[in-house]
Amino acid sequence: MIFANDSFLPEDFIFQEGRIKPHAIMGTEGAGVIAEFEPHGSDIILEKRRFSAFLGTNLDAILRDLGVDCIAVAGISTPVCVLTTVLDGISHEFKVIILEDCWAACRKADHDAIINLYRKGALYPLLQAMSLDEFLSTLSAGGE
Repeated sequence: MIFANDSFLPEDFIFQEGRIKPHAIMGTEGAGVIAEFEPHGSDIILEKRRFSAFLGTNLDAILRDLGVDCIAVAGISTPVCVLTTVLDGISHEFKVIILEDCWAACRKADHDAIINLYRKGALYPLLQAMSLDEFLSTLSAGGE
């Protein structure tokens, strides 16, 4: 599993307008993986300085070295971090699965609108939305 964690500097430009409060400051507990997920030795923890897990990181190289051609994305902030990671995944030529019940947004309506927009949209089947149970069933059936 790869955990892509926000890891900002206190003076990062996203905090300058005051609308986004400083959070996930590099080197603090807030920039780490929460205890409930308990990363294991084979897991990769990737610090990201921007919204997308691909921007300014070596995530695409890591995935290619692992032989990955399809990623399943879960996370917090559906309309920002998760969506930019999903779209950058497609831009880096990975198939992407949106785990629709493993995302969160401040407003449920925003989350639902994004999921509905990409459910069998113009990028289907390169970009698919499914529940975690559907995804796990697909894996156990040997599909992608």
